Amino acid sequence: MVERKILTTSSSSLPAAFRRVASNSKSFVKNPAGNEDLGFHRRQVQNSFRKMAKRKILTSSSSSLPAGFGSAASNSKSFLDNPAAPNTVQNQASLQKFLKKKCKSGIVTLDEACRFFDYMIRIKPTPTVSAFNVLLAALAKVRHYNHVISFYKRFDSIGVSPNFRTLNILINCSCNTAEVCDGYAALGRILRDGYTPDTVTFNTLVRGLCRSEKIGVAIRLFRKMVLFGCQPDEITYGTLIVRLCKDSMLEKAMELFLEMKERGLSPDVVVYSSLLHAFCGRGYLDEAKGLLSEIVDGRMKLNVDPFNVLLGAFCQEGRIEEAMRLLDWMIQSGLHPNSVTYNTLIIALCKERRLDEAKGVVDLMIQRGQYPNTFTSNILINAVCEGRRLEEAKGLLDLMIQRSQPPNTVTYHSFIDALCKERGMEEEASDAVKEEHTKE
Repeated sequence: MVERKILTTSSSSLPAAFRRVASNSKSFVKNPAGNEDLGFHRRQVQNSFRKMAKRKILTSSSSSLPAGFGSAASNSKSFLDNPAAPNTVQNQASLQKFLKKKCKSGIVTLDEACRFFDYMIRIKPTPTVSAFNVLLAALAKVRHYNHVISFYKRFDSIGVSPNFRTLNILINCSCNTAEVCDGYAALGRILRDGYTPDTVTFNTLVRGLCRSEKIGVAIRLFRKMVLFGCQPDEITYGTLIVRLCKDSMLEKAMELFLEMKERGLSPDVVVYSSLLHAFCGRGYLDEAKGLLSEIVDGRMKLNVDPFNVLLGAFCQEGRIEEAMRLLDWMIQSGLHPNSVTYNTLIIALCKERRLDEAKGVVDLMIQRGQYPNTFTSNILINAVCEGRRLEEAKGLLDLMIQRSQPPNTVTYHSFIDALCKERGMEEEASDAVKEEHTKE
């Protein structure tokens, strides 16, 4: 079923240097490990990134600071006891406590981060880049990505040189703000400064490209990882497969999935669920069921979502018996079907006029400690009314009221419609209309 397809994508939004790297890499994208000129291509990639970094080194600019940054840093009350002599033992102790406890615990507010950063750039000697990295990482953890980038832009003015850790944090923040080009600039600086990017570096960029819907560029970068001695891991493959499934590129997703397994890497439940969604979307339900078996047999952390997707696909295709067996399988696997599971089955059974089986699913639902909501009850009442089984419908209405589940407009409309279709029952229909108005 898997067909080999070459992915193409528009890279017009990327820097020109990277487009040249991408175009020159076509000869070794498929099998970089087997290319005889591996060293030449690696130098070519490095030089291109270095040139790009020289053109787009992030520099300090007050106009680029996020809104509120200046006021948080300058207008907030200083924590210093003696502003005239800020580098006191007490203030140094406060800084160390902030970095070692609050930052590492991840409990940091933007206001205090701005104040401590302002303190750090004023004291002499200037703290090490490692100290700044702790603060930047803590801010990134609480998703203040723009402020991290703004802090980084002030490094040159205070004479702090970023290290590999700093640049990795910067790449992460750039990718999370959809500024993937800035992430590439940081990668260029990593190479210019003599560092070697690692798997984390590439995974972050791949994730950023996938979030920006540049899947073709992401795969070309993924293929170049080996040039820098990095091997893609489960995160790399998983990120790409999930994006490919979202883009309905199932064939390419399966190609990477099989490659991943051949390399001895284990896909997680997110990868399997993405593929299962894609298979169901194409109508490949038997293949989807096979993937579900792999999830169960692999003893992965299960939830009801993959089962619900396949169960819904079976119901849409009219394969009700298989959907019912899937419900049994779900229960045997130790999962608790939710309202989506039961409602999907009840709707499908009602459409097929299998009302007794639909009521049986409701009974099973109650036995397992989950009572039907108004939506579920309305589905069944409407189906019973359409089947002219009005006494049963009244019984279901009584059950709703007993469970303190107030009938709504949909409930009464089902009754009114059924009563109007029955000869000689106009009076009861009128009573139902009056009761509806009373409830409102």
